Amino acid sequence: MTGSFLLINTNVAQPPVSPIGLEYIGEALVDAGVPVRVLDLAFETNWRAALARELEDSEPMVVGL
Repeated sequence: MTGSFLLINTNVAQPPVSPIGLEYIGEALVDAGVPVRVLDLAFETNWRAALARELEDSEPMVVGL
C-alpha cells in the first residue's frame, strides 16, 4: 500500500479534548505498517489554512475524520 492515511480531529472546542477514537485507529494502522499523519484542529488558529497545508504537503491516500 502506498500513500498515507490522514486522521483529522475536527473538534475545535477549548479546552482541547484528546481524540481517543483517532488514536485507536491510528495505532492499529501503524501496527499494520501503514503511514499515518494526524492533524489536530484543536491546536490550529486557522483550521482552513491548516487543512489546506496538510492536504497539499502530504497528499494522503485516505482521510479519516
